[in-house]
Amino acid sequence: MGRVKDSLIVFKDKMVFAMDGVLIPGQYALRKIETNEIGCTSFKSILSVENALMFQGQDGIYITDGYKAEKASTKLDPFFTSVDNQLTRSVMNNALDQYLFWTDQGIVVFDYRNKKLFIWDSIDASSGITVDNDLSIRFFGPTKAANFKPL
Repeated sequence: MGRVKDSLIVFKDKMVFAMDGVLIPGQYALRKIETNEIGCTSFKSILSVENALMFQGQDGIYITDGYKAEKASTKLDPFFTSVDNQLTRSVMNNALDQYLFWTDQGIVVFDYRNKKLFIWDSIDASSGITVDNDLSIRFFGPTKAANFKPL
């Protein structure tokens, strides 16, 4: 689950719903967000970004504003064909406006400031990824030098 504006977003494997209103019996409405049977495959991938939520779907990263869901990673379709979408983890780097999604094939970076997508490969963050108080990105697990792949 996650929150967008005044809606509570509920993720299922092949559906996404929004709950609006006061969360007491008879005082809220549940509506389905059209996703063409795309749902959230990894609850640890849900990331709040401005007035939306990003999440790992069956074939890439999606973004929802509580009314519609759109694929945010279309340029990376070939990359996501080999990703185990149930393992995706996410973290936000506020200082650089970057949203990081660790996959078993590399880290997908959404750079909002520069409107770019990157893949950092050769980084093992399988034991975790975080942004420290000093704004440095920390990967837990043995890592090699990161390679930028701008798209």
